[in-house]
Amino acid sequence: MTDRRGPLRLVVPSPDGTRLLARPNGLAGWALPTMAVDVPFEGWSDELVARAGRAIGTPVRPLRRVDEDVWAVEPADRIRAAGNTWIGAAEVERLGADADAARAWFAEPDVADPTP
Repeated sequence: MTDRRGPLRLVVPSPDGTRLLARPNGLAGWALPTMAVDVPFEGWSDELVARAGRAIGTPVRPLRRVDEDVWAVEPADRIRAAGNTWIGAAEVERLGADADAARAWFAEPDVADPTP
């Protein structure tokens, strides 16, 4: 993986894969959760997994890389609803979710990435 610093966007698909977890972005729209990565990101260490869990609000497991700074993760437990909502494909554009959401949602798995 290449080194990167700054926000890492976390895509959390619903268990049935029909929705994305998003939170209000303050502009009457929705944004995907992000976590700050202030060290070169070379893979999912235990510390980064824990930080991602804190950013989401529940423990998570990395699923696959969606884009250079976008990873899909899955909750390892129930996600508390406070501050988050599940948005469907048709709602992404209508609700003003950030532009990456729709592309990230429909991206194919990166088969070259060994991370489970």
